[in-house]
Amino acid sequence: MKLSLSAKLILGFIGVSLIGAVIGLVGVASLDRIRTADISSYESGTQGLLIMLKATEAFDAIKVATRDEALSVDDQENARAAAAYREGLAKLKQAIADYGATVADAEDKANWENLKNTAAIYFPYTQQTIDLGVANKNAEAVALMHSAVVTKVRSDMVAAFQRVSDFNVKYTTDIYHSNL
Repeated sequence: MKLSLSAKLILGFIGVSLIGAVIGLVGVASLDRIRTADISSYESGTQGLLIMLKATEAFDAIKVATRDEALSVDDQENARAAAAYREGLAKLKQAIADYGATVADAEDKANWENLKNTAAIYFPYTQQTIDLGVANKNAEAVALMHSAVVTKVRSDMVAAFQRVSDFNVKYTTDIYHSNL
């Protein structure tokens, strides 16, 4: 069967169009996969890092407020430090709770649970330090702040923040590399 030149051109155009359509469909499917991974990376990894930044800022505010309270003998300074402590504590508790919405997998959940449990141990010590400072029992407040148990639990808090943050960096990086 002999085809005319115009028929050959039309068949060639249809063939090239079909190949282009297949390539386009594969590209659209790949873009959707990348978009889904990007959303997951943001919601679990990047968002988690932002929450941990807020949490560590609140943790630092708590440490500064307890120090200020332990060293102050002035009622006005005591009130200011106690207010700063309450604000930092509220922000830290909120950040820890908010992180729960970003948990990506079992490892992340275990890290988050560890942070929550460590914070539950840490908070009573900070409150006790604040209470001693308000009562102008500064020597006792300073002794408590520097005690082995409080120093350890404070270090445990830092380590818990680090584990959660490290997980989020790794999670986001792994998703990025899987989409290259």
